[in-house]
Amino acid sequence: MKTSLLVITNSTILALCGCTIGTTNSNQLCPINAPMFDQNIAQAALNKWGTNAFAYSPFESNSSCPQCIDPYVGAAYFAAAEYLPNAVLLPTVSPITRKGTQQIYDYFTNFLSNGPQANFNPESVEPYITYATCGYGEISGYYNFNFASGLESEVEARYTYAFKYLAANQNVAVTIESGTESGTVINYTQTPGWYIQLHNSAKLPSEPENLNITY
Repeated sequence: MKTSLLVITNSTILALCGCTIGTTNSNQLCPINAPMFDQNIAQAALNKWGTNAFAYSPFESNSSCPQCIDPYVGAAYFAAAEYLPNAVLLPTVSPITRKGTQQIYDYFTNFLSNGPQANFNPESVEPYITYATCGYGEISGYYNFNFASGLESEVEARYTYAFKYLAANQNVAVTIESGTESGTVINYTQTPGWYIQLHNSAKLPSEPENLNITY
């Protein structure tokens, strides 16, 4: 049995939620400090996450973070740059739910150490927006990971992200738990922009042998 997919466009989102892009006036409902979440924002946020996942790994230490060759340092900067302090992470390769920057950092000390290179939505161009409003949006889709370390040839997974717009500067602190700078506190300032409030990721199940089913 085949099912049809509903692709939600920006115009559909606006009609459903009654919000528009821009500043407050008689025709626009979103205030300037809570812009409407849309497809362009979703794609940019995903690309930023994927770029930083590799940039803060030991395989891509750069001038902005030369000490990130230490995976514990890189993971601290990555968690602070991408996730809100009260964010929740349901990760791909762990059964443990992570809550808050420190616990999310702990997960990425291992994941980022292998130099993950993300390929978003390998079978489609854009992520699916499942909810959008002023200052908040949720998306779902698929991504593949290759690892610079050669850990695995490829990992296929699906994701759901919830993004929230931060309207003012916010300070985040992460304590390095191991490595060359163990005990050091990394202080990071999150500037206004979109950050992850919820991230749910899971490996795609293996296809059963000798079972040909079309959904």
